[in-house]
Amino acid sequence: MWSVVVSILFSNIAPNDISILDYGSSWGYQSFQFLKEGYNCSSYEISKQRAEFGNNKLRLNIQTDEQSLPEFNDIFFSSHVIEHVPSPSKMIKLGTKLLKENGYFIEISPNGS
Repeated sequence: MWSVVVSILFSNIAPNDISILDYGSSWGYQSFQFLKEGYNCSSYEISKQRAEFGNNKLRLNIQTDEQSLPEFNDIFFSSHVIEHVPSPSKMIKLGTKLLKENGYFIEISPNGS
């Protein structure tokens, strides 16, 4: 259900040929769903074990080094991550740096506090 909601949201923003960076992708379930829906999706996860699991089981290419992330993404997407990073402002700065002009920074968090 969640992937359907996100897909509807994204289809209202831009067509499927957009590039999405899934930041904090864990083992890549959402990245897998984006790819299945036809989006160009790159993934980043800080946990090498989770990234390795997604790379092996879902045949993804989850990066674990921020330096290797692609620039000029249409959407910087992150779900339930910002509340776990040591510096949310650094994450926001990185996300905006990796976006195309007029790109979308989408962060979903469990609460607003």
